Amino acid sequence: MRVPGVMMTSPAESALCAQMVTCHELGMRLLGRAAHHSDDEISGALATRALRLLGAYQRGLEVLDKHRTRGKSRSVRIEHVHVAAGGQVAIGIPPACPST
Repeated sequence: MRVPGVMMTSPAESALCAQMVTCHELGMRLLGRAAHHSDDEISGALATRALRLLGAYQRGLEVLDKHRTRGKSRSVRIEHVHVAAGGQVAIGIPPACPST
């Protein structure tokens, strides 16, 4: 299955994306049916099933992200610095120290 705008790099990604598309489409369809059903009990059951499918879709996104990053950790370093009046601050990545 081809998903427009998504570059798949392996058969595993293709299979996962196909499952994710199916979960999302069915989940949204069930939510639509739940919203327009007159019986509250049936509407609730449809919404519950839809939320389970959309939860599976969300877990698929997490698996795809983990697969693509191959477990590489992403972090942001935040430092708090006080600057006195008239002081200057440089923001960015400091240059590497030359090896001696």
